[in-house]
Order: sequence, then structure tokens, then C-alpha cells
Amino acid sequence: MEVLDSYLPTDAELDTLHVMIRFEVNGKKVGSEGLVDAWKEAARKGIEENMEARLRSALTPEEYSKLTWSIEGENLDELTLNLSGPDEIVSKAEEAVKD
Repeated sequence: MEVLDSYLPTDAELDTLHVMIRFEVNGKKVGSEGLVDAWKEAARKGIEENMEARLRSALTPEEYSKLTWSIEGENLDELTLNLSGPDEIVSKAEEAVKD
């Protein structure tokens, strides 16, 4: 690895120094104004994918097809999992997502 001499810009250069930072979340370019929303959306999508995987691993394909589920909430700290379907399937699903 080549070591370069340190370079410190002059005061005049600092007055005109511009920096551009680009953000990418889940492969989508976002500006700084949309960064928080993009992170929240990515986190929510990850939670939904994790929940679907847990439900599918705990239920047979036939049971899963009889289950209706959704995740609702205004922010990530207050999400609620709603399950509906036959009681025995809902019970199995609740057990699968306890933790």
C-alpha cells in the first residue's frame, strides 16, 4: 500500500471546499432529507420478511394459506402483529413469533 503525504487545505481552500455525500439504502439512492424515512422503511421491510419466514417455518403451506397477518403501527417502536384465522393455526403462529 502506498502512503501519501498528508495534505491540509489552506484557509482559502477551506472557504470554497464543498463535499457531496450520497446515501444508498437497500440499493436505492436517497438524499439526506429522505434518509431517515428510507431507513425506517428498510427496517420495517426487514421485520415483515423476518415475520413471514418465522410463520412459514412454523406452519404447513396449507396452514399458512389460512392465516391472515399484518403488521401495523405508526413507528417502529409501536408495531403490532395482527393474526387471524382458525384458532389452532393462530395459536401455532403466536407461539412461533413469541420472541
